Amino acid sequence: MSHYSTTSSSHTDGMAMNWVLDHVLTHPDPYQTTLPLRTIYQLNCQTASTTHSDFKQMLMEHLQNLPVQPCTLPPVFLTTFIKKCFPEYLEVVDFDQALTALDYLRDLELRRKKELEKAIRVRGQHDPKIVQMRSKSVRLDHLYAKALVGIRRWTLVNELSLPRFNKCNCVALLNTLYPLEEEDINVHLTATVLSNQRKALWKYIIGVEKNGVGILDTVRDANNWKNTSDFVHQYTKAALDMIQKAEDLSRPTSYGSFQSDTSVEVEPTSPKKSNVRRHRDSNESSEGEFEGTGRRSTLEKIVRGLAKLGGSGSSKKIYGSDWNASTKGLSRSEWYRSNDDIQMRYD
Repeated sequence: MSHYSTTSSSHTDGMAMNWVLDHVLTHPDPYQTTLPLRTIYQLNCQTASTTHSDFKQMLMEHLQNLPVQPCTLPPVFLTTFIKKCFPEYLEVVDFDQALTALDYLRDLELRRKKELEKAIRVRGQHDPKIVQMRSKSVRLDHLYAKALVGIRRWTLVNELSLPRFNKCNCVALLNTLYPLEEEDINVHLTATVLSNQRKALWKYIIGVEKNGVGILDTVRDANNWKNTSDFVHQYTKAALDMIQKAEDLSRPTSYGSFQSDTSVEVEPTSPKKSNVRRHRDSNESSEGEFEGTGRRSTLEKIVRGLAKLGGSGSSKKIYGSDWNASTKGLSRSEWYRSNDDIQMRYD
């Protein structure tokens, strides 16, 4: 995380701006916005060193920079980014991208719920596949809660473990990860549970400030991180699988295929009859194109004269009969030889 210098300011002013920011984040619907966590962290770092007008101006600039039409990234990209950011070994974890990964984790969970609801509307609640997916969704809620809590905790622990302790940055990160009066996320992460977790992490900050980083040795155990990484990887894999299955169930059953309608009876016709009928219809249509009450043009007279000259056997019929006779019962070498003979004959 980046560090920001702080100056002395009124404690009441900082708290008031924190409440305003938390209100916007906790109730995004009236404001039609969801700020990225990295932007929220930057704003939280500056609340104690800016005036009301400066903070309002910075907040409005961030809101104006948001895209007018929100878009979501493909689930495959989200899962790939999250897994690369939180690998199995703690030494190679990219905590600098943790806030972005948390945004993507939230987007993945919202996409999973959205696709599941869409599949339920299409197939109905009592569809066997829907019932099975809903039972798996309960387990995914639990995995998501463990992954989210683990990432939040380790992100703050990493900030506390930096060589230069900065309480302002740690508090700003805590407010970013756990906003004041955060609402329920799911049945496992209720408002009460989230509030208790926030209080526990606040004790970490106070403990490091008084006693140093050594108090985090038991928390920074590599096995603890491995459990968190396992939860993250299990959730992303299962969430992506559910999204893909829900999308398949939401598609129409006849999508991409043609099904015969038994109510329509089609009279079978032999290929010979259909070819004769098609040839007769084409002749009638070609003749009808030049008939009319108006005076025929010179081009029309020429075309009619050519048609009369070829009436006894048109070139189209000759070429068609030659092609059928030359290709019937011939091997590949014989076919090429006969084709050369025909070419030499017409040359």
